Amino acid sequence: MLKKKNRLISYVLKRYIKNTIIIVVITVSIIIAIEVILRIIFFEKVEKAYKFDSDYLISLKPNQSKVFQRSIENGNDVIFWKTNKDSFRGEELRNNPNYRVLVIGDSNIQARFSKLENTFTKQLEKYLLKDIEDVEVINAGIVGAGPDQSLIRFKKLAPMLKPNLVIFHVFCDNDFGDILRNNLVEINLNGGVSKTKYKRYKSKKLKLLNNILVMRALNKISLKVFQEKFDVENIDYVNKFYQQTQKEYLNYKQGKSGDHFYDYYDIDISIMPNIQSSKLKIKLMDAILKEANQFAKDTKIKFVILIQPSKVDLVDDLPFSYKDLQKYPGYKQSNQTQFLQTICESSNIDFINLFNVFFHNNPQYLFFSKNDSHWNDFGQKLAAEKVAEYIVKKYKL
Repeated sequence: MLKKKNRLISYVLKRYIKNTIIIVVITVSIIIAIEVILRIIFFEKVEKAYKFDSDYLISLKPNQSKVFQRSIENGNDVIFWKTNKDSFRGEELRNNPNYRVLVIGDSNIQARFSKLENTFTKQLEKYLLKDIEDVEVINAGIVGAGPDQSLIRFKKLAPMLKPNLVIFHVFCDNDFGDILRNNLVEINLNGGVSKTKYKRYKSKKLKLLNNILVMRALNKISLKVFQEKFDVENIDYVNKFYQQTQKEYLNYKQGKSGDHFYDYYDIDISIMPNIQSSKLKIKLMDAILKEANQFAKDTKIKFVILIQPSKVDLVDDLPFSYKDLQKYPGYKQSNQTQFLQTICESSNIDFINLFNVFFHNNPQYLFFSKNDSHWNDFGQKLAAEKVAEYIVKKYKL
């Protein structure tokens, strides 16, 4: 009787294992088939346009052709964009142009959400051509880049590209916080900046699992379902972002870094500029901009800081905006941009502060709608026009 029972258990167990193996094989085969189909249909999404860089965390790959689709709220346009052999967005660089401008910055500069002719850099080139013969403006923007990364890239790119002018873009939304998140630089004994010795981490978005299209599709679906079920109006964004800034401050002090692609509005600087995290961010920003300006002087390159205001401080169609922050005594819509301007003025650094320009020109039409905080084609056009005017007048070109 016992032998029969054991044989039965053994038989059932073998059948269970066999069926499990069959199910696993079929499931894996289906996933592989779906992945192959997705890679055929969405071939342009197979390889990411970005790669890990041990010096500044992220860089664009050369000779990439990619597609960006705007949200339904922003027209649902399909934007085709590409990088040249030197890993910059746009056409191949020209040989020895009469005047070369290098624009270093984040996603607002790379502007994969706009057609090439509507990007800030291309529109700037168009306006400058009215006064300067044979001018070339290089788009050195990278999604998520902060001022610390821009400083490191400036020092690397300048000797190779030999620009006449460098425009160093700073986004007064998350760029102060980027310095802490990246943990690439620190204040040295001379008051300047030095590279930290901490290990550089690859962003989750660049890891192998996130290159599988099936996984990327599932992530998008789950995120959409989550957003539909979750009442975003009940989120206390002010407290959420404040807690995040304090966590990042502690991480920086402990030698930890965050993810390059995930950033937040610098609410500590905006509403409580006198707390420790705000002071550290301002001190680091001050040192970075001074270092960049001094490097420009040493290499005889004209240097301008471009200060871009945040949509949060100008428009109220985000989940939280300046209207939610006005109850805090320390808040002013111009807080972040003013800190940048003060740094530039105190160190005699040339700068263009776009806050008043945007504030007085219907800012709701200068940014994308809803949850997109980037400047749109109109915002880029206005900025390019004002920057071109400044450059021509300032440097008598």
